[in-house]
Amino acid sequence: MKQFLAFFAAIFTLAASATNHQVQVGSNFFNPSSLTVAIGDTVTWTQVSGAHNVNGSLSTFPSNPAGFSSGSVAGGTWTYSFQFTLAGVYNYQCDPHIPAMVGTVTVTSGSQSIQAGNYTFTGTTGNVASFAYNGPALTGIIASALSKNGFTSTSGTNSFRGSDWPLGATNGSNTFTGTIDPTKYIEFTLTAASGQTFSNPKVRFDLYRSSTGPRQWAWRSSLNNFASNIAIDSLATGVTASNGEITMTADNSQTQADNV
Repeated sequence: MKQFLAFFAAIFTLAASATNHQVQVGSNFFNPSSLTVAIGDTVTWTQVSGAHNVNGSLSTFPSNPAGFSSGSVAGGTWTYSFQFTLAGVYNYQCDPHIPAMVGTVTVTSGSQSIQAGNYTFTGTTGNVASFAYNGPALTGIIASALSKNGFTSTSGTNSFRGSDWPLGATNGSNTFTGTIDPTKYIEFTLTAASGQTFSNPKVRFDLYRSSTGPRQWAWRSSLNNFASNIAIDSLATGVTASNGEITMTADNSQTQADNV
């Protein structure tokens, strides 16, 4: 029972982590009265004295990319937060204290980069339990080694190969029985550097099998503690996917699939 990963690549968008910016609201002031933030950031206004409000509504400022408001004027201590998801310049005011008490929030697109990384196996380099990342240099993200867990590493040309997988259906049979074995898997981890997040990950992989190798696979993620399969976007001929479970329906020896 042999199956191996011949090529693996991941593409993702890297961006700065969202920030919560603080503005104090007091007797005839917003402090700071002008802010520059990135898309996805939040601004929180906290009243420290007086009776005020935050009014950035579209009825008052129709040129704002989106409206926001804390509501009616109120005394005491209160906070109001708004997350900015559209770039542009936002104006706001305290209604009873204009023109002295006004503010602006400038929202920029922030710093984002689209990067691609891959693990490539040449010769018999994949005949190891753990294969270090050997793709192009990544900025702001760390790719772990690709590791084999719960099965035996075997030698193969240009592959990351192993045996002792659950059998399921073999060539000439489309009768699939049993359930996923979560103790046998290939694993890698992507970790964003401090102050960074990544999103929109997309994984491309090639699978090959011997005539007695497994014919079903699934991707899972630590984001939900590996509880369910990840959806598959596109597949090669002779391969199907249902609820994230990839099935090689024909007696093929290889396939390609993209997901996430």
